[in-house]
Amino acid sequence: MFLKLHAPDDYINYLLTAEFRTTLDHNDYRNLQQYKRGLQGEGKFYNLIKDIKGIVCLWDLVLNINGEVQYDFLIISNKRIIHIDIKNYSGIYHYQDGNFQNESGYVHQGLISQLERAHTKLEQFVKHHNLDYQVFSRLLFINPNFRLDHYTGDKRIIFLHQLDTFLDYLRQKTYSDIDVQTGHLLCNHHSPISRNRIHYYPYETMIKGVQCKQCGAIGTFVAQTQRIMMCSCGSLISKEAYILQAIDEITLLKTTPFKRKELNEYTKVNISTIKRYLKKYCNIVGNNKSSRYVKNE
Repeated sequence: MFLKLHAPDDYINYLLTAEFRTTLDHNDYRNLQQYKRGLQGEGKFYNLIKDIKGIVCLWDLVLNINGEVQYDFLIISNKRIIHIDIKNYSGIYHYQDGNFQNESGYVHQGLISQLERAHTKLEQFVKHHNLDYQVFSRLLFINPNFRLDHYTGDKRIIFLHQLDTFLDYLRQKTYSDIDVQTGHLLCNHHSPISRNRIHYYPYETMIKGVQCKQCGAIGTFVAQTQRIMMCSCGSLISKEAYILQAIDEITLLKTTPFKRKELNEYTKVNISTIKRYLKKYCNIVGNNKSSRYVKNE
């Protein structure tokens, strides 16, 4: 049972929406690619455990316990909380003194110490809330193309070839009402990471158009029927959902109230239909020619 799924934070959500509409600067591009690689690995693990019946799971939780700590997965069952930190590294790595060095010489420092810090913070949370739980933390290297040389062994580290054994262990578990309550307690203390954007890219220079969630293309939808829009890849979406997605994208990219004309140009939907959905989903700011729209909270 999953009580919480991953959702990108505001910064990443902005980059995902802006990525193919403009040229991202080096830092934004690097951060986005790191996020995608990490999410790919987490997604693999999610698909492996999502149908296991006897566990309560949280995907992507942030606790503020004298500082923010992010947890990829928390698995709750039988008075145990298992923290799984996913790493989607690929290639040959050299292991020395808890550090991981790739073939290019880049050293990933502190992976074990970060795991230990998260583990200690989670134990503090358990103790503070008088929970009768043991905490276990594991670092999972999930990429099949990952290899670690000179590894001397550490029970906190799991490799892909060991994953079936761990999954079999989870399949034997059963959760209780207390486990569900503990999961909800942790969710209630989720504190999304707050990150300040370095800058927003000029909306005027961006490629406009609704982005297909299936193929990623921008501005390729046409009306299939009066109420259905179709992307060039064949993906279908209702006209209402299409316009609502456009409102969300413009709101995110423009960062200021938008004009009705801008939504019309963004969607290629006629003005009368635009008016109807603006009235339903947005509040108007200003009068006449100076009117702008903001999405309802």
